[in-house]
Amino acid sequence: MASKICHQCRSEVDLMASVCAHCRAKLGGIGKNGIAKKPTSFAVGCLAIFLGIGIVGAIGGSIAGGNSNSVTKPVPPPEPVDPKYGIKPDTTVMRYALSQQIPQGLHDPSSFQDLEVFDPVKDTITVKGKKVDCWRVGIQFRAKNGFGALRLNHGRIWMRDNNSIKEEINP
Repeated sequence: MASKICHQCRSEVDLMASVCAHCRAKLGGIGKNGIAKKPTSFAVGCLAIFLGIGIVGAIGGSIAGGNSNSVTKPVPPPEPVDPKYGIKPDTTVMRYALSQQIPQGLHDPSSFQDLEVFDPVKDTITVKGKKVDCWRVGIQFRAKNGFGALRLNHGRIWMRDNNSIKEEINP
């Protein structure tokens, strides 16, 4: 049996395990010396994709700007930041980020389909005993469960200033 070492309790666990059977720590891929990495959080994955899109956009903009024959369309000004709730999430960017991130956690990643990202809604949640004003974004998608049945999954993501505060995805 192939195995890896839990990053938290150092117990030996099955190579395909996503949770340690001894301490219930979430496990990622294998790092140095066969020790399981901590899984990348959904927020970190989204942030990396947001940054990647921004860098590609900046490079593309500088390339297009160097061509004197190109016609550029005026860019609408960004939405103002709501002082109470922060930056309103862009559903187009979120749709792309989620379409790259969600399949990684599915039983059958190839079954992922019909991702829908709903318009953000202002919300307030309690995190570690403190109330946080943020945006709630609803999502839904279809994917096969562990038994092979295609089912509709729902989720919510609470965000503030393009950072994920909390995620709930009901598999």
